[in-house]
Amino acid sequence: MASKQEKSQEYSKAFQYAKTAYFSSLPYCAEKKREWVKQIEKMTPNIGLGEEWLNAMIYKFEKLDRGEQRTEKQWQEIFPRYPIDSEGFALSFSPEEAKKYCQTLNEYGLVVVRVLDEKTCQTTICAILEEVNKMPASSQKKRDISLDPGSWSDHNWPEGFKFLLPRRAFHQQAFQNRTHKNIYKVFSEIWQETRLRTSIDYWGIVRGTTDLNMGEVNGEPYFENHPEWSEHLPPHWDYNPWLFLDEMERGINPGYQGLLCLQDDIPGMSGHVTLPGGAKFLKQWCQENPCPKKLGHKRMSYRPEPKNPILNHLQELLLRKGDLLIWSWGQLHGSTPNHSSKMRFVQYLRMFPAKEVNPFYEKFDRHAPQKVLEKHAEEYEFDFAGFDDRAQKLLGFLPWD
Repeated sequence: MASKQEKSQEYSKAFQYAKTAYFSSLPYCAEKKREWVKQIEKMTPNIGLGEEWLNAMIYKFEKLDRGEQRTEKQWQEIFPRYPIDSEGFALSFSPEEAKKYCQTLNEYGLVVVRVLDEKTCQTTICAILEEVNKMPASSQKKRDISLDPGSWSDHNWPEGFKFLLPRRAFHQQAFQNRTHKNIYKVFSEIWQETRLRTSIDYWGIVRGTTDLNMGEVNGEPYFENHPEWSEHLPPHWDYNPWLFLDEMERGINPGYQGLLCLQDDIPGMSGHVTLPGGAKFLKQWCQENPCPKKLGHKRMSYRPEPKNPILNHLQELLLRKGDLLIWSWGQLHGSTPNHSSKMRFVQYLRMFPAKEVNPFYEKFDRHAPQKVLEKHAEEYEFDFAGFDDRAQKLLGFLPWD
């Protein structure tokens, strides 16, 4: 008869085998379990461990996969908070502080740089409203959209798009921002490359929903709440995280996304939400979370399941007017609903290496400039003759020397 010590050794040996087999075979495949059961049965002739025991161990390992056994302190070390300044805004850098903002981007997966002055921000908001008001709306009694909440009713907006605008930003001010010298400098430093292209992306507008001044009744102002106007982006990756890692391992950095903030954010005003340090943790996360078969290596967005513990460690950031927020495609991010009384305005944009450097980016980025301009040639009303050489190269009209 086997001794207690021998039985204990058999159990330890089987446990170590099961653990090593499971974690070295991620993503877990049930077909491998038969082989594991046979090996465990051979290892434990005196205690008779088999498939039932292995199922219990796999359940335990899956919990470990999902991070359920990490302590709060361990999570905080994985996802450190992005620095906040004394006024509650995300820490930002000037375009000249390249070493600092590149280091910060590497550490947190995101960074904030001050790129536009107040006048340009105000001009851009006026350009957004001007472009919106030129678009056809759902009502013949359309009223122009303004900063007045009384003009924000659904029938005043263009039809058919969840976030109010059905097309990319084609106002001339949008192109001036996309080719702005400060934004070009920042992306050039991040990429360590001057031959870039700029995306032709969207405006972002989120209506306020609470305590909205809708005008006067009998000489007195009256206020309304419109929770049905509330929109937000649940936490997601815009880039398939498993594909992101695969391309990084092949020496291709998928790149970065960005948004320009055009007014000072206030709490409750549809802020940007991020997982600081998420891009650095992504390899571990993908090892612990199998890629869904239906996703595979498709170039598309992905949302983690609602119970995934990383969602408990998101951070909301408040930005100042003129701030450019840049984040890695490997960052989990989203936005919160706008519960304030103010409209939020942003412009989405990014830069990436031109095809003269690597054709990968212009091939796969659906906002690559020449791709968009050729497809939507009838939707903008000006030429680019007045743009300087750098701007025309960023837009793909001229090649980089």
